Amino acid sequence: MYQQPTTLFTPYKSLGLVCSSIPPTFQSKPKEKRLGDVNAAIGNVFVTYRMQPFRRYKVSDPTPKPITVLEKDKAHVFAAYDNIVCVFKNNQTLVRQIEVEKNVKFMLSFVDILAVIDVENTIRIIDVNDCTQILEIPSPPSFEATCVVHPLTYMNKIVLGGSNGEMRLINIKTGKLVHEFPPKPLFDSSITCIVQSTVVDIVAIGHANGKIQLRNLKTDEKLCSFKQDGSITAISFRTDAIESMATANSEGSIALWDLNEQILIGQRSNVHSGPITSLYFIKGMPYLISAGVDNRMIKWSVEEEQSLPTINTELAGHSAPVSSIAFFGENAIVSASLDGYVRGYNIIRDDIMKSLGKAREVKKTEVSRDRFMDVPLEPIVEMDVGMAREGAWDNVICRHKNSPIVSTWSSRRQTKGEKLLYHERFAKNPDYITAYSTSISISACGNFAFIGYSTGHVDMFNLQSGFFRGTFAMKSEVKQSTNKMIESERANDDYRAHPHPVNAIVSDISTQKLITGASDGLIRFWTIKPTKCFMQCQLPAGVLKFKLDRLNSLLAVAAESGALVIVDALSGKIVRKFLKAHAGSFITALEYSRDGKWIVSADDEGKIKIWDIATSLLIDCMLCPSACVSLAFNPGGQFLTTAHKGEKAVYVWANIPMFVDDIDLQASDEDSTRFNKVNLPGLTAVDISKRVFDDDEIDNEYQVIIDSDAEDLEEMQIEIQNEELINYDQSSDLFSFSGLPPARWANLSELEAIKTRNKPVEPPKKPKHAPFFLPTIENLEGVSFDKMDLTDSSERERIIAAKRKLLEFETPFATKLKEVRFPEQYLEIFEELKTMSLSSIDFQIRSLPSSAIVPFLNVLIMAFGSRFNLDLVQSYLITFLRIHRDNLWSLGGEDVDAEEVKSISDTLEIIKKIVRESVQSLKLDINQNMAVLQWIKAAVVQIC
Repeated sequence: MYQQPTTLFTPYKSLGLVCSSIPPTFQSKPKEKRLGDVNAAIGNVFVTYRMQPFRRYKVSDPTPKPITVLEKDKAHVFAAYDNIVCVFKNNQTLVRQIEVEKNVKFMLSFVDILAVIDVENTIRIIDVNDCTQILEIPSPPSFEATCVVHPLTYMNKIVLGGSNGEMRLINIKTGKLVHEFPPKPLFDSSITCIVQSTVVDIVAIGHANGKIQLRNLKTDEKLCSFKQDGSITAISFRTDAIESMATANSEGSIALWDLNEQILIGQRSNVHSGPITSLYFIKGMPYLISAGVDNRMIKWSVEEEQSLPTINTELAGHSAPVSSIAFFGENAIVSASLDGYVRGYNIIRDDIMKSLGKAREVKKTEVSRDRFMDVPLEPIVEMDVGMAREGAWDNVICRHKNSPIVSTWSSRRQTKGEKLLYHERFAKNPDYITAYSTSISISACGNFAFIGYSTGHVDMFNLQSGFFRGTFAMKSEVKQSTNKMIESERANDDYRAHPHPVNAIVSDISTQKLITGASDGLIRFWTIKPTKCFMQCQLPAGVLKFKLDRLNSLLAVAAESGALVIVDALSGKIVRKFLKAHAGSFITALEYSRDGKWIVSADDEGKIKIWDIATSLLIDCMLCPSACVSLAFNPGGQFLTTAHKGEKAVYVWANIPMFVDDIDLQASDEDSTRFNKVNLPGLTAVDISKRVFDDDEIDNEYQVIIDSDAEDLEEMQIEIQNEELINYDQSSDLFSFSGLPPARWANLSELEAIKTRNKPVEPPKKPKHAPFFLPTIENLEGVSFDKMDLTDSSERERIIAAKRKLLEFETPFATKLKEVRFPEQYLEIFEELKTMSLSSIDFQIRSLPSSAIVPFLNVLIMAFGSRFNLDLVQSYLITFLRIHRDNLWSLGGEDVDAEEVKSISDTLEIIKKIVRESVQSLKLDINQNMAVLQWIKAAVVQIC
């Protein structure tokens, strides 16, 4: 898919998509460890899942349009859209495209031959290799094909199911109708699926009225029939020597049937939210895979013959559009949806998909006080996350549609909390029976949750206990009731913070102030202890949303007129105005960048605008296919995630300035009509590092991947490559590292300890056996065999080791050190040392004779002087001192040459001085930089 990046953001990936309404394809491979593959179409790509372990491992090349039909054989995967059939190899690579006359309805593969049924019910036989049509078989005008299957052992034949319950057996080689099966009584409804059973000639036929029949194609006789609620959507037969069948219906239920007894074993009801598109028993295994339109695939275990399936592995995303997103870690993201579920994803690892549960409420039944019922809450429309007390108690709160109840969740435990934040006034006072929460916020300290309501109330709850802790009210605005009998009972209920619905609420970084905004444009500033309003300001339009940058105390306010205003939360003054930010539109989301320089806003027309706060200019504008309803930057600022109206996925965009130094911004004023039309990120991935900058200059953990072939990026690549050809000289007062991985130097000084730790507790013993030639000795009686002690060889090894110590052992490396005549040769030796392995370097340093110590120290002095490879020089020096420490201490002995001792001592003094000066210089530079960074983090942005 062509996806054009903008100046600041480029598509990265989408999260949370598992499958779609297109039935997946299955292929068992019992002899392989993965057991087989599952291919599921998602948009314009298809994803391949391993059956064991059940997870995603490959994404195909994209097609120009969304895939509508998917088919697979042993060699290829066929994906069709409109009248185009795309042929893929290795579950990924697009090799060719085949064009047919009409749009594709069904496909059935015979490896080299592909049978295509189009929307006019015409069968087209196509040669896959040369992409030519071999045969065209028309169907009667009264026949509407609803499914197709290839019966086992029926060579060159297919069976088509019709909308009136009829079936047609057709020979695709000759193009002739072999037999037509008329609809039977009680089975004259539309055929929804036909599946080959484990027995030749027997097929299972599912109907739209819930009927299932097993029919013999050879004799056209019905063997047995079953009935399930709803419409039958999928059928599968067990293949592990147990004669049972699984069926699925349009209501999301799975039923198991005993074919011998012809009875129902049991049914799992509502396992999917909506119709189930496919069922498949893994060949020879007690595993069943189901896929549904609810973006969910489940691998079931069916251990016993008469047992119901239990969930083994579940891959699931949201079944309804995502409404709110937030980060609770560098790469961890949590999303809430209109399906009532809260799920967690990971930006880097696509296989991490965790369900935190569904929002539910446990109520007492009217039958008995001891009985309870589990009631699902309304869809989630807003979410807020606080990280201060994540490990102590619930730190996520969710607001529900048209409900005063606010649910709590825990991102640490990844589960739903036990608390429900709810004020009793909404249950006891009939005036507030239709009230619902309109805004939520968690305090910076993580102890309190603030909730605004449609009635104008603002309540504060303790997150640890879930108890009500106070309400914010303007008692002067309370209306006096005419009924004095109930006036005293409901007096506290009428204390409100605003006379109109509270659409926005937020607290400051110290949890001392609370800011609320109402639909009439009134913004009030409150002290939390005590709850008192000390300042307020009036906007000409109603308040829609708040977003507070707690580090800078800058409050972004979205107004109903499409205006965007930035208020100083300390003084209450307006510091920036974007009156035409989204003129004529409804602002749906606000978010600050992590450094506080940008404010990102989105509207209901699909536009996402990035504003520079310091200059009050629009620096980028993206036009998305659908409106963005939620925004969130990750803590590092490398990625921006968005949720869009009607979309089940979370979309991730890469922040280009975090990966590229030089960005050409095109700033414009607020009423500019310039925008970049973009597509939402897909599942396919192209490494932007190959387009924008060199692979060695990026961190593997944050490689930016996009779904684009943009020409602008190719031009950027040429410019960067030309810059890389320039050789920049390093400053003389800077140090540099080698760039080698830590495994090449970090553990060098501890290598001996590591080898000792990893040494086996008991070394392997040599087996006792006689030598091939038995030694003999002469004696008085003639010749006899020599008696050898084969068990104890320690004494012999000790003697050999003592003899070796008498010899002066000198390696070629030490010889080269002693032959150095020019200073440049020392750097050449150091470069040679860099190329050695860790064990080789340790061996060379241990093998240094006393005459090669001074040359080796000169190598380190020259390396220090060049100011390159600081990490390697430090590692080599520490290793040298640890190994030769005892020898250096014993240099003052009587047997040692005095000149050699003086030379070594002088060299050690020189290297000690160089190291001390280098460390002092580094400490000074590091302390200065740390001080500047601390000042930047602690500084408050002052905007005039």
